[in-house]
Formats: sequence, structure tokens, C-alpha cells
Amino acid sequence: MKLLSEMLRGITHELIKNPRSTLIILGILIALLGYTATNLTVDPSFDSLISAEGEFNTNARMLEKAFGTNTGFQIVYLLDETETSALRVPAFSQEMLEPYQIQLEKLLQESQYITAIGPLEISPSQRQARISVQALQPNTPDGSTIVQEEIRGIIAKANTPIGATVELNGFPVIIERVNTLIIQDNLVTILLTALLVFIVLYWYFRNIKLALIGVVSPLISLFVLGGMMVLLGVELTLTLAAVGVIVIGLGADYSIHVIVTYTRKLARLKNAQNAIEETLDELELALTGAYLTTVAGFAALMVGVSPSSQAQGTVLVIAITTIFIITMLLLPVLLYQFVKTAPESRRKRKNSRLETVFARLAHMQVHNPWGVLVFVLGLTVFFLIGAAQVSFSTSNSNWIPDEDPIAITFGEIQSAFGEEDTISVVLTSTRGDLRELQTVRDIQRLEAQLAGIPGVTRVESAVSGVALDNAIIHQKAQERKTAYNNDFTLTTIRIISEGFVVDESGSSLIESELRSILSATAIYQTETSLFGDTIRFSELGASLQADAAITTLLGFILVFVVVGLLYTSFALGTVALVPILLAILWAVGMKGYFSIPFTSLSTGIVSLVLGIGIDFSIHLVNAIKHTMQKHDALEDALTEALQTTGGAIILSTITTFFGFLALAFATLLGTQRLGWSLAFSIFSVAIVTLLLVPTIVVLRERALKRRA
Repeated sequence: MKLLSEMLRGITHELIKNPRSTLIILGILIALLGYTATNLTVDPSFDSLISAEGEFNTNARMLEKAFGTNTGFQIVYLLDETETSALRVPAFSQEMLEPYQIQLEKLLQESQYITAIGPLEISPSQRQARISVQALQPNTPDGSTIVQEEIRGIIAKANTPIGATVELNGFPVIIERVNTLIIQDNLVTILLTALLVFIVLYWYFRNIKLALIGVVSPLISLFVLGGMMVLLGVELTLTLAAVGVIVIGLGADYSIHVIVTYTRKLARLKNAQNAIEETLDELELALTGAYLTTVAGFAALMVGVSPSSQAQGTVLVIAITTIFIITMLLLPVLLYQFVKTAPESRRKRKNSRLETVFARLAHMQVHNPWGVLVFVLGLTVFFLIGAAQVSFSTSNSNWIPDEDPIAITFGEIQSAFGEEDTISVVLTSTRGDLRELQTVRDIQRLEAQLAGIPGVTRVESAVSGVALDNAIIHQKAQERKTAYNNDFTLTTIRIISEGFVVDESGSSLIESELRSILSATAIYQTETSLFGDTIRFSELGASLQADAAITTLLGFILVFVVVGLLYTSFALGTVALVPILLAILWAVGMKGYFSIPFTSLSTGIVSLVLGIGIDFSIHLVNAIKHTMQKHDALEDALTEALQTTGGAIILSTITTFFGFLALAFATLLGTQRLGWSLAFSIFSVAIVTLLLVPTIVVLRERALKRRA
């Protein structure tokens, strides 16, 4: 670590010699990476959130190879309540819609993508109608978009009853909408976060140059990260929807510690180069240590079970590395070039109110450390009760809000026609093909058992109602050839149920029954497995809970080891880590009290808090070590450490808190929940760190004196 910091310091020293040339060269490199970032692609697929080798994705590949990518859509007729024409239709009926249905079907049949068209269905209230269609989706990244655009074009060509609207809906449409919302949320929340950080920095420093530098540095890190993601072939997925705000929050945190220390040194030394040198001298251990421990916390996500955690870990490790390099190399050059004189300290203008608070806190921690400890532990017990109330949520509402127009239509159709769920039993022959008499007999027996599951409305397969005669079986197989693959070794049984019926834990009751029946029912020379949205979300929920345990444990171990090696003392490593453990409990407890569940975005929140929060502990431990070398009285050392580094922590907390809170203004509910989770976390980390780190140091010093 010392070698790394010395190398970066040497590079920084050389860069400062020619600041203008340095800024021009770095500006060109950053511009190139920023331009490359414009090619960043978005993958909104839920399939990317679960294992590629899991049951769902394995079957998805097999079915796609056998039948192509068949996608289901619904063309929906809705009564237009705003229509005032006397000719408007008062209600839908088969007779009234039949001419429109015939015209629409004729146009759909001309499409190269449409493979099947369902019957016209009228809701019991006669206010909604729908036609289901199946489409063969091109195997390209924009395949779904191409199909949707063609169907919408067909809908636009077809006539529509006066007083009615026609919309395209279905799961692929929702996914497309999520794609749009991801891009929209990223742009809005990044801009809002940058604005909030700028406002807080300007409020504190009353210096526009320092405020701009504090914002520009993390924004540059974000541009570089985007370019790196493109070069490495990493796509922006659902779980990375908030990565931009996280980068700005982390980047602002690093920048603030450097800027606060630099302005303090500049006020004393009156020389920019000397101030930069002393700033790096004081912060090199803390910054490098914060970087390495943050990498350790984020790296824990990379060994998670789900691709969502792995993607988060990979991108965040790249992000924090980018932030660290920008902070160590570019930020000092910007400060040296544009800030030659120290601004007036806001703390002095406020008559040192914050210094007074920190002085009293240091006095309390030195003279009554056990009282402070009991107070913190009491609050921890309170938040533990809240933590026990936190749940996991894999609901679709995490991705698209209920008030979104597409979600409203989807919900209206489900309410009108009833919510249906389809689970497919995938049948794969292990020898011969699926037209064997014994195989067909076993499949039909299985169908009968599946039809008896509570909530199942119907069961369909390629052999439904087929007489048990070899000639008839082969004849029907030819007639229903589209239900098989080319060599009749693969087919499915479709089980349609009343909806996603779940138990108290959120597990699908129908899936449980299905697996029980399949495990007890052998089909001649045939293997069985399951496929469908229920299976997808079941795998997602299982991986979420597994990731929470794995990444949390590994994150603790990695961070503890890194901090211990950093200070060559596992005792000081414990001092830095214990507050983070308690802060995590506080943050999770707040989630429980505010009814904010864990989602696919926030499963790795513990590793995120470890990575983000350990910075505060390391900076404060490092400051206390420095001040203890200057003061004989422990209270004086703690007071100075709190008044300097503690002030930077408070400022960093305010900027990061409001930065993360910007996510609460996102459209995606999952992103909103992540924003609240991160805001709670950063607040908890700051309070626990300021209360507990000095207290543990006091108790440790007392113990060392007793041993001496």
C-alpha cells in the first residue's frame, strides 16, 4: 500500500509542475472516454439477474433453439372515457368489434413476425377487450423493439371504434418501458445529485471554484467509468440503475476530504504547492486505505450467487478505482491551478458552533466512555427490532410503478379478465423420441395430476386427448408438429393457473405442488423441468437471500483483513470496523421501520455500506493517530481530530445523504428504495462513527495504560 501511495504521489508531484499541460492531456483522455460512454447499452432483461446456468435460463435457451424466440403480446381495446361524441360506443360486444377484429387480423397475418393470433375476448364489464398474439422475435438486441414497432404500426393502420383506444401491452412492453425508465432515471438522478452536491459545497465554502471542483471530480469519474464499461463490454442492467448516483456520492466523499484538508493547509502555509504536499502527506494513508477497504467491500459482491450481485461488484470496483485515481491525480492539479488562496472558513463565520459541539462530544467520550457506549448499544437494540421486520421483495412493482400508464393498462386487463400465470413443464427425451406409447401414456397421466392442483384452470400439451395407439400418436404428432422440436425430442406441458398464488414466505404454492408431483412421477425415457415467470422470480428470490448472506460475511472478512493489514494492528482494524457493523444494523432497522424491503437492487446494501462507510472510520482513526502524536492529553487529541476530520465527515455525510436521496425521485420503485436505503446507511455510518470510534480509542488507551 505504501508503494502505491508513493507512486501516485510521485506522479502527482510531476503533474503539478506543468498543470496546464496536464489538464489539457487529461482533458483529452477524459473527453475520449466520455465520448466512448455514449455507446453504453442498456439490458433491461430480468433474465440477466439470475444464473445463466439456472433452470429458467437453461430452458429458455433450449426452447429458443427449438421454437425460436416466441413472445406474447396483448392488443387491448379500452373505452375512452374522455370521448364526447354521440357516436361513441357505450360498451364492447363481439358483434360490434367483429369488423375491426377481422381487419386487424388480416393486417397481422401479413406480418413476418406474427405466428399466432388468439380469439377476441370481451371482459364481463364490456369495457375492455383483448386479442392475444404470438410473435417470433428476431435474435438481435433490438429484436423486441422491432416487433413492437411493427405491431404498433399495424394497430395505427387498422380502424378503431369511436370512443375506444387500442394499446399494445404485455410483459415485453413492460420490459421496454423499464429500459426507457432506466435511462430517464439515470439522467435525472445524476443531474439532481450533482446539483445537490454543488449547493451543499457552495453553502459550506462560499467559494464557487471549490464547489465546482468538488462536483467536477466525481462527474469526470462517472464519464471515465462509462467509457470503461463500454470498452469492457459491460452493459447497464436493472441492478446498475443507480450506479451513477453512487459514483457521484463516493466521488464527492473523496473530494471533500482532500478539499477540506487542502484549504486548512493553504490557510496556514499560504503556498499552494506546499499545501498540496502536506495534504497528501496527511491523507495518503487514509485515502489509500479507504480505497483498498472499499474495493474489499465491493469485491464481496463479485462472488455473489446472482449475476446481479456480480455485475454490481464488478462495476463498483471499477468505479472506486476510477474515483481513487481521479482524486489522487487530477484533483490536486485542479486545486493547485485554480485555488491559490484559502477561502474564509464557514466554521469561523458560524462562531465555531460545530467545533463547540465536537469539543463537548470529545469531553464526554473521554470522561464517560461507557455511557456513550451504552447509549449507542441501546439504539442498536432498538434498530435490531426494526431489522427483524425487513422483508425481501421480487415484485414487478419494483421495476415499473403502479401509476405508469403501461402498468395501469396491464393492471386493468388483469382485473378485467383475471390474473393468469403460465408455468411450462419442459419434457426432454433421453432416448428415442416423445412419440413412444409409454411416454405418451405417462404424459397424459401427469396432465391429469397437474389439473388437480388447486388454482390450476387448465392443462395443455401436444398429446392432450390423443388416443393411446401408435398410429394415431404419430398422426397427431405430425398435425401438431409446431408443439415439438424438429426431431420430436422436446415439447412442453402448459399449466395455466388463476395467478401467482404464494404462501407467507412469498414462495409459489403452485410451483411447490408441481415439483412435488414431478419428483413422484416418472415419465418413460423423459426428463422434466420447469419454465415460466414464476420460475424466474423464484430463482431471483432465492439468489437474493443467498447473496445477502454470502456477500455480507465475505465483505466483513475482507474489510477486517485489509484494515488490520493497513494499520498492522487487528485491534485498530476492529476499531474501524465495529462502527460499520452497528451502522449496518441501524440502516437495516430503519428499512424495517419505514417498510422498505430488500430488492434486487438493494440486496448488496451491506457490502455497499461496508465499502462506503469504512471511509469515515479510516479517516477518523487516521486523524486520531495524527493528533495523538501532537497532544499529550487524549481529550485535546480527540477534540482536534473531531473538529477537523469530523467536520469533513459531517460535510461529506450531508452531500452524500442528499446525493443518494436524489434516487428517491426516480421513477422505478426499486431505485427509489435503494436511494432511501443508501441515505439511511450513510446517515447511520456517520453518527455511529463519530460517537463510537473515539470512544473505543479511549477505552483502548485505558486498557493499554493498565497493562503498562
